Amino acid sequence: MPHYVAKGLLQKYLIERNDLKQLEKTFQMGQEILYYTNFLSREEKITSYFRMALHAYAIKKFEECIQLCEKGLLLEEEDTELKARAYLAMINSFSQLRDFEAVERHLNIFEKMKNDFVVVPAKATKAFTKGRKREYDVAIPMLRQYLVELGKEYRLHIADELLEIYFQLGDLESIAEILEKEEELLPEHPQTPHKYTTFGRFHRYKGFYQFSKGLLDEGIESFVKSLELFSSVNALDEKDKCMKELLKININLSKSLELKHIIKLKEAYR
Repeated sequence: MPHYVAKGLLQKYLIERNDLKQLEKTFQMGQEILYYTNFLSREEKITSYFRMALHAYAIKKFEECIQLCEKGLLLEEEDTELKARAYLAMINSFSQLRDFEAVERHLNIFEKMKNDFVVVPAKATKAFTKGRKREYDVAIPMLRQYLVELGKEYRLHIADELLEIYFQLGDLESIAEILEKEEELLPEHPQTPHKYTTFGRFHRYKGFYQFSKGLLDEGIESFVKSLELFSSVNALDEKDKCMKELLKININLSKSLELKHIIKLKEAYR
């Protein structure tokens, strides 16, 4: 009987985790399964640990992502795509925690995995790491090259990293160059929480740029789009950050926000 209970909980979790607006709630559901892992088969344990690791990364629970992935790695001997994706999420979690020594150590293991999935993200992650370590002289040429070479799945994330660097450097000309590629960079239908939040950040960067050029109405529209995308996956931290940055910008603007702007932003924030 306990096996059927555990199996049922796992199946329910795997279905309901696809609701992108309920990620926090379904993660708690997944945590309940961890109390019953002794009643799951080896394959079911692997699935639960790796799927939970990916889920944890999506909601920025980076330490939990690392712990869950490590548990799955103890069980999975084959280099499956699920294992590779979870391993990548673990590497990205170390990066978000700014443990770059761990990133580089695990990246060396990751790129040796015998799975076709690892080739492109290994290249992109090396470039991201250089950027996050502020080694811009190395990172920028790598990222610009990969923006052209790598598939569309990674172009948005590469553009996101480049925009972050260019804003740090105050390089408005290079920012404009990236924003001009909007149609070829942005996905028509984002499929993952990470895609939605990266998509949202793109529009936030676009809004910053438009404000810097005195384009108030256009900048507000970009921030509204950004908030709507963050709301799609209930990314509360990103929404709050977006509004705080907008308020900071408003203080420095020579022209104040109008009532129509405030109404649009309020509706998008819901």
